[in-house]
Amino acid sequence: MFQAIGEIRGSVVYGRLSEDDRAGPTLFFGDAFANVYAIDAATGALLWKTRIDDHPVARIVGTPVLAQGRLYVPVGSWGEEIAAMSPDFVCCTFRGSLAALDRATGAVIWKRYTIPTTPVEQYKNSSGNPQFGPSGASIWSSPAYDKGRGLIYFGTGDNFSNPADGNSDAIFAVDATSGEVRWKTQVTAGDAYNDGCIGGLHKPTCPKQNGDDLDFTAPPLLFRQGNGKDILIAGQKSGDTYALDPDTGSLIWHTRLTQDPNLWSGGIWFGMVTQGGRLFIPAASTRVITAAAAARVTSFDEMFLNSPVNGLNALDPATGDVLWSTPAGERCKRAVCASVMMAPIAIPGAVLAGSVDGYIHAFDESVGQALVEL
Repeated sequence: MFQAIGEIRGSVVYGRLSEDDRAGPTLFFGDAFANVYAIDAATGALLWKTRIDDHPVARIVGTPVLAQGRLYVPVGSWGEEIAAMSPDFVCCTFRGSLAALDRATGAVIWKRYTIPTTPVEQYKNSSGNPQFGPSGASIWSSPAYDKGRGLIYFGTGDNFSNPADGNSDAIFAVDATSGEVRWKTQVTAGDAYNDGCIGGLHKPTCPKQNGDDLDFTAPPLLFRQGNGKDILIAGQKSGDTYALDPDTGSLIWHTRLTQDPNLWSGGIWFGMVTQGGRLFIPAASTRVITAAAAARVTSFDEMFLNSPVNGLNALDPATGDVLWSTPAGERCKRAVCASVMMAPIAIPGAVLAGSVDGYIHAFDESVGQALVEL
């Protein structure tokens, strides 16, 4: 039986090695060491394996996308952000990337770094160690494939070090054939962060000009409106949702779910779904504040803020207007119970979403009424 050498974070993709009907069913996935695998779905035999990034902290977190004979694989890293908690760590040299692989052989066809320039030393920090940059701009989630335009869309995370550049906290559109960037739209400038800054601390590794760690962690969605026009929708960890023109990247509308001054209130983490002309967004509010000192918490429950948008929210995709917000967690009244982080799924008439309270909740898609919990 085949066994990956690293932890698997993203979902497994089911497909075939070729369009030939004789090609057997195949599973594609990546691991925590930036290895990509194809295995025989029937026997578990390894068909090919490719390492797509040799940086020691490179990881595949988002699920790859299989399209037009290619496997599109996102690469991210939380290793450098965490390691930077040590004042002696030399920060930071990782860059996010998207790679296109031949699905039959695993050969890399092209690789596009989110930051096009190699990090170089910017200054010596207070520990006397060099500080490198620009770095970061990980791709944390699955990209979206647009067959009609021949584009791949993805969102990026923060920079790990100064300088904060124009590639972090941004949505990219990349040519699926060549890997060339068609457009990119940055929504949060100046977001350089690592865990040397956590809780308002400012260790030597923390960037001199530091931000709030407001990554895009949910996959973007391509949505066709009733008028036949497409919009690209992206949700940010800050609770902000954006609709962009998929041809140009220009902003169509922007909605922040909550007015709470905490930047992590109403956060959008792992995915959204559309159905019946509505956009469904899960939200979870936490106390994490990176630029200023965080409130001291003594339990898991206290990590979550009470917010009217915690749970599941329905938006009008054409305007960004909030149609309804319904909390989860009828079994308890703590803030943790109301939150929904996980990506929901839609079935006719209802939306199912897993809550931090440990239950799966069903919501009426039209009015948001909680139907059942499992």
